[in-house]
This record gives sequence, C-alpha cells and structure tokens, in this order.
Amino acid sequence: YNNGGSTELHVDATTGTGRRTSLLKWDVSSIPANAVVSSASLSLYVSDASPLVFNLYNMRRAWVEGTGNRTSSTTSSNWNTYNGTSNWGTAGAASTTEDRYDTNLWSAGTTSFSSTGSKTEALNAAGAAVVQGWIDGTIDNHGLIMQNYSGTTTNAVFFSSSENATTANRPRLNVTYCVVAGPTITTSG
Repeated sequence: YNNGGSTELHVDATTGTGRRTSLLKWDVSSIPANAVVSSASLSLYVSDASPLVFNLYNMRRAWVEGTGNRTSSTTSSNWNTYNGTSNWGTAGAASTTEDRYDTNLWSAGTTSFSSTGSKTEALNAAGAAVVQGWIDGTIDNHGLIMQNYSGTTTNAVFFSSSENATTANRPRLNVTYCVVAGPTITTSG
C-alpha cells in the first residue's frame, strides 16, 4: 500500500503481514549551499507509542511519495516498488546496495518513542554529515527511511505526517548551521 496522503505514518517490525516503514524527505534548498551544519535533529509527534528501536537511514534512490491512504498504487512508492512499477532491490527498501545506505543516522533507543507527544531525536555525526551533503550538493537528497527489521512484535510507532492538520505536529528536520563569510578587504589609493 501507499500511505502518502495519510495523516499518520506507521513503522513496525516485519513479522507476519504487519510490515511497515516510513519514507521522509525535506527540501533543504532554502539553506545556503556554503552553510556548515553543526547539528541536526528530527522532531516527530508520536500518537501511538512503541518500545521498539527504529533505525534511520539515508536513501540511495529517488521514490515517489504518492497520495494514497492505505491504497494500492501503480504510480507511487509502496512496500514492493519505489514508483508504483519498479521494484525496490529488496521489498521494503531494505537493500543496502540499491535502496538505502547501512549507516544508522541516529541513536534512537527503546525509550525514544515509548510515550506519546512531541519527540526530538538528535542525528549522530553521520546523520549531520548526510544533511551537510544534501545542502552542499555532494549527496543526492532522496530523503530518509525509518525502519525496524529485527523486532519480534508488530508494535508500531504512529507519528503525524506532513498531511496532518496541525502544522506543529508534522515531521520536522531541524538543522543548526552557520554561513562563513569571507573577509572584507578595503583598499585605498
């Protein structure tokens, strides 16, 4: 299914038929290309808590968000395809050679999403470096994927999507950066 039009995103373990992962992407083009990122974090509004550990990875390939609300799609990403017709390297965008990279970009743990409400998780050094690469153009911005492929239960975390009516609850990428200006040289003659 595609859930690009849903007001909630769900991520859980891949046991039985309860297989869910969430793709996230932000436009960082308003940040100057010469900005130097000092830190980054991700803010999510959790509406259904989970004790599972969810990893965050940088995507290797572009994907189509779509507008579905738990609907089959032949024009957008779903469990099997990244655009509705072309298959992921491994279902669920799990291939570390074709779909996503294998470096976890944060240190979220069992308590990170174990209660409801607004949660902010800092990206680690590798995560900040990915955001830096998106900004300076050295890494293609195909977004991130949040996954749990090692859990033994289907206890999903639910969080608000970009379609949520409450703007403050939508997923937010927080980036702290500075722009280094060159020296001003004044000459007189």
